[in-house]
Amino acid sequence: MEKKSLSGGIDKGPGIYRIRDGDDLLYIGRTSKCLLKELKGLNKGILKGKVAKSDHPAAQCLWAFYNEGADNQEVSVLHHDGGEDEKTVLECYLVWKYRLAKRESPHCNFKRIHPVYMKAETKDGIGLERMEDSDSLTVNVSQPPLDYGSSFKENDWMGLHWSDWGGFERKALKALPNKQGFYRVADADMTQMLLLRRVDNLKAALKKQGKEKWARHALFSYTLSAEGLEGASMAEVENDLIAGYYEETGLPPTYQFGYRKAEEVVKTVINDTPEPSVPAEEEGAAEEAGQEPPEEEATQFEEDLRTGFPDDEEAGEEVDHSPEDAPEEPELGWGQPNPGPLSMEDVPRTESFLGEEDGEGDKRGKKKKSKKRRK
Repeated sequence: MEKKSLSGGIDKGPGIYRIRDGDDLLYIGRTSKCLLKELKGLNKGILKGKVAKSDHPAAQCLWAFYNEGADNQEVSVLHHDGGEDEKTVLECYLVWKYRLAKRESPHCNFKRIHPVYMKAETKDGIGLERMEDSDSLTVNVSQPPLDYGSSFKENDWMGLHWSDWGGFERKALKALPNKQGFYRVADADMTQMLLLRRVDNLKAALKKQGKEKWARHALFSYTLSAEGLEGASMAEVENDLIAGYYEETGLPPTYQFGYRKAEEVVKTVINDTPEPSVPAEEEGAAEEAGQEPPEEEATQFEEDLRTGFPDDEEAGEEVDHSPEDAPEEPELGWGQPNPGPLSMEDVPRTESFLGEEDGEGDKRGKKKKSKKRRK
């Protein structure tokens, strides 16, 4: 990572890169732009100690290792012209392979920080402050890697205990636990994984996911995480699941990285099969004329999915939707919580769902009506 080395031997195209100190990898990353520019900017911030406002997710952690004696950092790059989803899944796969070999993650991946540092209150300069060694014994502990096993279709995939596959039906959604965990979504024929997510609340996340048009043609399954598992550890497990699917199929989950539109999801999942209410001749004629085929009238269940179930929380009060005879939650099949509290900040766990946010369509409709009344 010396200035002279960066100037002479780094590719100027997009790709994957890794940074090491000795035998340990500090970071595996990717860039869609210029490897040389990415690494020069990162190196400059580390040497000058200006990493608090850096856009790079590992800048602060790399500076901390540099400041603690890892000042012989070396970089290696791999040119990759593929799409962003290809580079992203390759990054997940390489991190997973390293985790399997070393039984821990690269030290600076998953927005982790150096064991003897903590986030500072001020954002100027470095953004970190050093702790006493005795205060940081349980910080930066990696979650054990998941070993590849079974098929993504099975209930013991990747060594976890998954629930049975089921559709986004009202009864199934109401029986879900309000706990953090992971869910997977596959097409109805179980030929491909569509999505893998880590979430804080399985019921809320899958209920929202079920409002998508394509959900009625898809199946989901879930597993619970260890209670109180920190954000970085949740991210490690999600990474391993994505990489395990890539190991099996050579592809990322179809809509994992958000580079498909919601309309494409519908077409792929139902294999361009016309809806039962639309005769094939009429649909073909509509396509030739450049018109959209008529939509099937929504059932009461689909309307409930779109607008929210009638017995949902309306006044801020929590309602227990789980039936008395609900099946027992699957036992945890992996990892225990890290010993002691982690002082690192949680990795943001925003649930990214396809399509519009709830109620946007309704708001637009109300605005149009109000304008009409005023006229």
